[in-house]
Amino acid sequence: MTTLDGPVGLRNGRIPVKSTTADQIKIIGLLSNIRPVDGGQKGAWIPPFPGPDGVCPPALAAAILAFQKQLIKEGSIKSADGVVDPIGATIRVMDDRGNKLLIVPDGLQAVDTIDGIKFTEMNPPDEEALGVLPRLVLAPPPPVGRLATTNISGMFWRFLFKVEKDNQTYWVGVSVPPLTTDFTRLQVFLHPTPTQNGFVIASDGDFPAFKGGWRKVYRYMPIQGTQLAALRPMIMVVPFNRDACTNATSNKSVFATRPHATLNAIATAAHLQLARRIPIMSAAGTHRVREIGVTSYSSGVSFLRAFITQFNSTGLIRETLDLDSRFITSEHKKPLVRAEGARARWVSQSPLPNAPPGYFHISAERLAQIGDRTELPHSKLGFMTYNWMMRDAVVR
Repeated sequence: MTTLDGPVGLRNGRIPVKSTTADQIKIIGLLSNIRPVDGGQKGAWIPPFPGPDGVCPPALAAAILAFQKQLIKEGSIKSADGVVDPIGATIRVMDDRGNKLLIVPDGLQAVDTIDGIKFTEMNPPDEEALGVLPRLVLAPPPPVGRLATTNISGMFWRFLFKVEKDNQTYWVGVSVPPLTTDFTRLQVFLHPTPTQNGFVIASDGDFPAFKGGWRKVYRYMPIQGTQLAALRPMIMVVPFNRDACTNATSNKSVFATRPHATLNAIATAAHLQLARRIPIMSAAGTHRVREIGVTSYSSGVSFLRAFITQFNSTGLIRETLDLDSRFITSEHKKPLVRAEGARARWVSQSPLPNAPPGYFHISAERLAQIGDRTELPHSKLGFMTYNWMMRDAVVR
């Protein structure tokens, strides 16, 4: 069932209504999947790009009115006002007709096989696939003095893929802003290891069904996806990694074999899902990823080392970002992580003598001044700095 935050369209052809951008996208997607004989626009229009909040494109307003006029002919409604309200016959019929081609039984959005890799898109049952999420993040910090925060919001689809490859099951999340057109440049985010200091946050036993603690690990996709989507229409890939994935050759890692081809397939699967919702974003052929930026948080630096090993020969990695891995004592004895030929940056609460360019030190004392006073500085670095660091990313 499609839910709307408010009405969409132009009331009686002239009075603007709430028409949030997110709601416009939903209505465009529905109308694009309804045949003209049923009042829709499938194959009859070039879907308009959504307008900003409160501004409904004329083509969308006209399509809504045309849909309602068809309903009048059928006897489903008595009058047409050019607006789709959150509750009423227009959205009920539009949702029924438009979603028949989008959603198949059991909540699965679609199954695609790309280069021998099977993708089944399975959004968490308690979440909307499309969301506009707000977030409090760190503003670009001054070298000294008090830190400041800023409120951002990012709109994107959250796709959770069950990936079947080499007789193994993997899970990969992708955040996709609705106006994304380039799927050859992308950011990768590597979450912390699911076992930390002997405490199991997400178990291997729960992984095949992606249940239990893996739902907690899933949160990194919307948290970081919001921060990237607030800046630019670019996809972010989150491979959900078991502890064994710190080994670059382990078959528990989705990138252990054919890493470039696998990432190409992930980008293509995400584009196919976007095209199903906004047909103007037609997907043709398999994408070939050309540039990668990759970020790790905390113990996820172990996954970063493995990822660099897996992709080292491809030359795709253009930049790396390490968020506070040096909070972990054992990391103090290891060299900072770098990928050959890529820009490297680090954000840490731990000072580093003779720190290289790109090493940003923000003390725990300064971090304590912002956000939730009960949240640990380590968490703030992981959850509040990605937007700031992505502002001048190389891969954009």
